[in-house]
This record gives sequence, structure tokens and C-alpha cells, in this order.
Amino acid sequence: GVEIGRNGYTTPMTSVIFKSRKGEIMVPVHLHPWDEQKKEIYNPADAYLFGDSGVLIGKWTPDYRDVEWDFGDWLRIDHRLSTRGLFEPSVAELPDGRFAMVLRGSNLRQPHLPGYTWLSFSNDQCRSWSQPVPFAYTTGENFYTPAACSTLFRSGKTSHLYWIGNIVKENSNGNNPRNPLVIGRVDEQNFGLIKDSVVIIDHRHEGAETENVELSNYKIMEHAEKDEIVIALARREMGKWAPGPSWYRIKLS
Repeated sequence: GVEIGRNGYTTPMTSVIFKSRKGEIMVPVHLHPWDEQKKEIYNPADAYLFGDSGVLIGKWTPDYRDVEWDFGDWLRIDHRLSTRGLFEPSVAELPDGRFAMVLRGSNLRQPHLPGYTWLSFSNDQCRSWSQPVPFAYTTGENFYTPAACSTLFRSGKTSHLYWIGNIVKENSNGNNPRNPLVIGRVDEQNFGLIKDSVVIIDHRHEGAETENVELSNYKIMEHAEKDEIVIALARREMGKWAPGPSWYRIKLS
């Protein structure tokens, strides 16, 4: 789906690249799809850019000198549900053999649409994906998110699956607001975010920051010795980045 000089794809920096239990390298990517009829990048809602998402699947050659790459299907959502499609996929392998993928949606130019993070599953090692549905609490209750990255992250220490992202009290308006930043555990059987586990990592500083300060585009690493993860992000407001990153150390349970 990609040709040099025509369109492109991106590996999101907040998406975990990992090795599956079968030994394959899973690299989540999103695509700026091409509209063959119009001879331009596909953008049905005229909402900046539209994205499809999927997973590049790598396997080492027997001599370990190269990686052979495979790819299945791109996942697309109706632009009347998410005007910018599906961006910044994040993927995790589940105990039952399925793979779960959460994806950034958007209601840009259609603010009456609910702003959700979307969820899809694969039963064939990330080659094909189910119809996307809103990522919700385990109770079935939906929650609002801005058009922003989020991350499924499995701890090598606790073995639990966590979700990191922005949850807002009221419906979002496109990218805003991208605060507060939260983390919560994921129930992998009744797949969803465990509401009582959600903890705010950081929020806007009232009186010093506007409601649209962005706490997003972070990077994550797990501490090699302690049961904690480290998150680093640069605050962004009115198009200006903070001079240095904010750092968070989070003890996992």
C-alpha cells in the first residue's frame, strides 16, 4: 500500500515493538492510504489526514543475518465513526492466543461524534482484524479520549497488561484536551479497562496552564531491576514545547 513519492506509513513512537510467543517481531504501523480513483491520498472526511492501521511482522532468517517481513490486512474504520480513521495502533498478545490492538480515533470537523479510542482483535497472528469497537471499561461503560496516542504495555515483572493514555470527563474536540494522562490495568478476559485501577499520572497545572496543555507523545521504559516503569514526556501548549521533559516513575502492582 505504499509507494515512494506517493504516500507513506509511520511506526508510532508510543507503540511497543515486541516478540510474539511464536518468535515473530510485531511492529504496529499506520498508513496514509491512496485513493486510486482520485489519484490522491484517501481523505473522505476532509479532516487533515486519514489513517489505516496494521502490523508489520518480521522473522529472522535461519542465519540471523536478515529479517523477512510479512503483512496481512490494513484495518479501516468508516469515516462517519472516526473522521481521521485509525492512527497510532498499539498491540498486545493475549493469553488465549489472540492479539488486541487499540487505535487513535478522531471527531475532527464532526464534534458531535464521540471521541473514542478504538479496539480490534486478531485471531491469526495480526494478519487480519475484527471490526473496530470503542475501547471501554470492563463494565461496558464507554469513556472519552482525544485524538491522541495510547499504549498497551505488558510488564515483564508483573505480567499484567496496562493501558496508558488520556481520558477526559466530557467529549473531546479533535485533539483536545490531551490531559490528564492516566494508567490503568486491562482485564484480558472481559477485555476492557478496569475502572477502579485507573490512576492519574499527571494533569494540567491550574492557573499556569490552559485546558489544552498536551500531556501526550510520551516514551516508556521498564526499569531493569525495580517493579516500575519510567515515562518521559515534553509538555506542549499553544504549539510550544516545554524546554525539558517531565519524568514519572510508576510502581506497578
